Amino acid sequence: MMLTAALLLGGHSTRMGCDKALVEVDGQPMWWIQWQKLRGLHPVRMVLSGRAGQDVPVPPPPVAVVRDRIEGIGPLAGLLACLEMIQLDGPGALVVVLGVDLPRLPLALLQDLVFAADPGCGVVVRNGPHYEPLAAVYPAEMLEVARRRARAGQHGLQGLVRAGLELGLLEETTLRSLGDWPVEVFANLNTPEDIARLP
Repeated sequence: MMLTAALLLGGHSTRMGCDKALVEVDGQPMWWIQWQKLRGLHPVRMVLSGRAGQDVPVPPPPVAVVRDRIEGIGPLAGLLACLEMIQLDGPGALVVVLGVDLPRLPLALLQDLVFAADPGCGVVVRNGPHYEPLAAVYPAEMLEVARRRARAGQHGLQGLVRAGLELGLLEETTLRSLGDWPVEVFANLNTPEDIARLP
């Protein structure tokens, strides 16, 4: 299975007041915490995804950097760039994406998601009424779905996930079925107050 691991560095971090990728949690910048988790998956390729003009960190090589090619569509732009990259790996290739602002999400959960995926069919966690699209596995075959939604002005990842589920390109799972993880593993850090509330 051709697995690429991609760290999505996020948008403009306006609510954080600075680049959230560089904000420290437990004495380390969030991007490095997340990068180490992705390395633990032993993918064939490591990718940093950032917006155009964003200063990206420089981890040890090898690493590929992809840039958003469409502005104003949120994290869909980063996911599109990652899906375009894995087209070179052929049918059945997968990319596991991880948002930079989910520092409490454990490596073991990512490993469970990768294990649950199959060539041509990724996996996403359903968390209550919503999905967790920024810690999920996507197949290369999702590219055309993402492109169509971008062209149609449908930029939300919840809608993208639902489209993938309907087409059989994604399967949903739950925290309970993956090992009864607490919902706190998906704590999303967008503001300094979110950082202060971290256990």
